[in-house]
Amino acid sequence: MSTHFTRGLAATVGALAVAGAALVAAPAASANGTLSITPSSGDGMTALFVTTTGGCASPNATHYVVKLTGGSLTEDINLNGLQPLSSIPASGSQTTPMSVPVAYTLEIAQEAYGSAIPTGVYDLEFICRAATVAQPITVFETKVTIKQIAGGLTFAEGAANLPVEAVTAPKVTGKAKAGATLKVSKGTWSPSDVTVKATWKIGKKTVGRGFSYKVKPGDRGKTIVVTVIAAKKGYVAAAWLKSIKIGR
Repeated sequence: MSTHFTRGLAATVGALAVAGAALVAAPAASANGTLSITPSSGDGMTALFVTTTGGCASPNATHYVVKLTGGSLTEDINLNGLQPLSSIPASGSQTTPMSVPVAYTLEIAQEAYGSAIPTGVYDLEFICRAATVAQPITVFETKVTIKQIAGGLTFAEGAANLPVEAVTAPKVTGKAKAGATLKVSKGTWSPSDVTVKATWKIGKKTVGRGFSYKVKPGDRGKTIVVTVIAAKKGYVAAAWLKSIKIGR
């Protein structure tokens, strides 16, 4: 099931998100169920439709919010503001699965965020709560993989193994001669919070670890290969390497 909104309508309803943002607190640590989204993939320009696997399961729940959280966001993105549960059609007392439209497209959400949504895996959460109480009552969630591409973004439901990508490649400095110290920079990567390690090898033998290596007399005439690995849990690690011929 899917619902399509014009940008104008999404922006109008999106204004409610700003008004309700102050009432929204951090979601519960664990979800009470899952949700699905329609469409399940795309370019972020189509408004989403969210369907939960259950109801809010409490007479105290009167409102809901839909949020994009986690990943590399510096702050959560509220996709539709504080909305009354009574606005959900054919849901009765919200004890059954619920289907709701999301006011923002991911493209508009990105504009509201103030910058590009970084490539990464995020939680999309439907949070049941009371109007005047910030504490979540029931939380439904799914994973969404967002990737920045030239000129925009793409998204897909689920947690894909995205690759770590180089923003600025590492660089080797220093003289390739005995007694000198070679250094390699860490480079910069996307996502930015990766773990970076460096290894120095001659042939198959590891001769050093870390971001500097002091060339030994026995290294003369040989080729040292420095490899920089950038890794993050949930991502495919990236490797950069450079061969350095040591002078005689």
